[in-house]
Amino acid sequence: MIKSVFIDFDGTLFDHSKECVHESTVKALNKAHEKGVKVFLCSGRLLDEMKLFDLSRIPFDGFILGNGSLICDADYKVIKSFPITGEADGKLRDLFNRKIFSLVIFDKEGSYVNVNTDFTRNVLKTVNTPLKEELPLRDNPILSATAYFGSEDNLKYLREIEDDIYHFFWYELTANILDKNVNKLTGIKEVISDLDMPLCYTMAIGDGSNDIPMLKECGYGVAMGQASDETKENADYVTDDVSHDGIYNALKHYGVIDD
Repeated sequence: MIKSVFIDFDGTLFDHSKECVHESTVKALNKAHEKGVKVFLCSGRLLDEMKLFDLSRIPFDGFILGNGSLICDADYKVIKSFPITGEADGKLRDLFNRKIFSLVIFDKEGSYVNVNTDFTRNVLKTVNTPLKEELPLRDNPILSATAYFGSEDNLKYLREIEDDIYHFFWYELTANILDKNVNKLTGIKEVISDLDMPLCYTMAIGDGSNDIPMLKECGYGVAMGQASDETKENADYVTDDVSHDGIYNALKHYGVIDD
């Protein structure tokens, strides 16, 4: 029995090739919600980024953002956060201030960057996201970071901290960085604990390497049709791609919706 669904945003809910959420997706999630299924967005996106998109037609019960580092209710009110701890925090702050490459910091007040580069501009265009504002480092705990390395040589700075963090690449020479104990599954476990819901009643849908922890551990893991082979291998089921009703067909396949 599926009682909650956790859905990735980029390439899963949102089709960047068409710059939209497809009508079949809106229909499917509304039907699921009407049947009592809880619907959550589970994205690497940051709080200020999600507010750029109109998701008002989808009945989300809450949001897991920053790849599990921030949990918000249906009105984007922050419920809980999981900041980067230990030596990684200090090393990230040092790299931010040195401005060797673009480093975006996400904290409770939003996200900002040390320096914007042409590489950063080109990457953000692919995901319909504007440039962050260049600001000095704040004292708030760092929830997550995105490093736009821009060159193979700059990857040496990632190797200096990789033992203290959890990271993954979501675009060429672009990596998301979190506390070593945090990923999307972290947020899911926190949400279902509050709901007193076993993990076996959950479904996760995604297409990226950052979705693998939730696809492996949730009761039902669904990979989108365009997902990488590694992501598909860690899923229970592979649905169609985002442009061909992937979410709708997955929910229908598992009987969450009838038509």
